[in-house]
Amino acid sequence: MKFTNVKVAEIIFQERLAKRDYCVVFLVVIRGKTCVMKVHRGQGPKQPWDSQIRETNLFICESTAYRRLTHAGVCARGITPQFYGTIENIDPTRCLPHLKSFVKDEYPPTAILLEYIPNMKELKWTNYDESRMQNFVDGLNEIHDALVYHDDVPARTILCDRFKDFSLLRVSNLLWPARTLRIFHVRELNP
Repeated sequence: MKFTNVKVAEIIFQERLAKRDYCVVFLVVIRGKTCVMKVHRGQGPKQPWDSQIRETNLFICESTAYRRLTHAGVCARGITPQFYGTIENIDPTRCLPHLKSFVKDEYPPTAILLEYIPNMKELKWTNYDESRMQNFVDGLNEIHDALVYHDDVPARTILCDRFKDFSLLRVSNLLWPARTLRIFHVRELNP
């Protein structure tokens, strides 16, 4: 499923899942489909001090990563969540109170739409085992084969499904040309 030409009036906010300095993640319903909407702060044009050899806009980096993962079949194999598309130039005043923190920003926010996977929790030493780690490594190799590079794998960023074997990984950083991928998951490769 791919969403195109999503209007803000079609977004039904269910719950805020996470908030960071650079983004807010929501559980939403769009056209009858429950999904995750990750809203990034608008970044505007590159500045002279920004890197000239890599992309620094988080929205561009992450959406490029998901397009690569989709093109390489990584999403279709269930290793990462399905990528449903993007929404650009959102008017946050039309999504109040949910996007209140974006109203005074200089540039309009953008969003990435992803498959929602319920029952996820942090991977901890109490639910860790060798088969989960092997699935993690295998999934990461497939992600790397799609030219998506991670650079953020502390324990708090690795999530698993409470009821299934291995699963979600929040990682960052792409190879070329974009660099940052902030959220995706690794599901059980051998169901």
